[in-house]
Amino acid sequence: MSPQLALAEDAYKREAQEIEQSTQEVVQYSQALKIIDGRSYATAAEALKSLKGAMKRIKEWIKPMKDNTHRAWKSVCDKEHELMDPLEAEEGRIKDGMANYIRESEMLQAEKQARLQDQAKLQAAIHAEEQGCTQTAEKILNGEAMVPIVCEDRVIPQVDGISVKRQWEFSIADKTKIPLEFMIPDEKQIRKIVQASGKHAEQIIPGIAVRESIEIAAKGDGSVGMTAS
Repeated sequence: MSPQLALAEDAYKREAQEIEQSTQEVVQYSQALKIIDGRSYATAAEALKSLKGAMKRIKEWIKPMKDNTHRAWKSVCDKEHELMDPLEAEEGRIKDGMANYIRESEMLQAEKQARLQDQAKLQAAIHAEEQGCTQTAEKILNGEAMVPIVCEDRVIPQVDGISVKRQWEFSIADKTKIPLEFMIPDEKQIRKIVQASGKHAEQIIPGIAVRESIEIAAKGDGSVGMTAS
């Protein structure tokens, strides 16, 4: 390790130790506080500002390391996309082609099987007629009598390592006909009305309950070494 790197590492370790120590002091001071009256409330408010100051210092200290790490991560991701994108594009094209082939082949197979089944029904009726079973022949033609099922061989090749998963998808054809239990409330729009109207929003939008939340904001004052008095 070069002298410059050694000095930089020592400086980093010293600063890290200092930040860890001051952070621990701020946390310990804060943990000792109890808010029971106006005076302790004001003390807690000062402690809150110290907490925020400690957070700010940590973020400022960490930021260069995060930025360098992010740049390295982005460079790796860019290389990954450069290599993967053409492969994934071809994967999608091949899968779409295979899926289309399955749909078309199965449609043609179903049509062929239906024709063969009709032919089998006709042959069975003719055979029954030749045997003098006129009523049976009529029942066969009317679909009231069983006819041997014609099974066509599968036309989709079975390939090791390749599986076909079937699932149903949907699109919205007419949202006005969808039952209420399948509708999602527009929470973004509801929140806007609640923020503007407060508790009165319950009268504007039946079915909601409005409650008030209290958020405390604080600016860091840079003090990170507080001790309880």
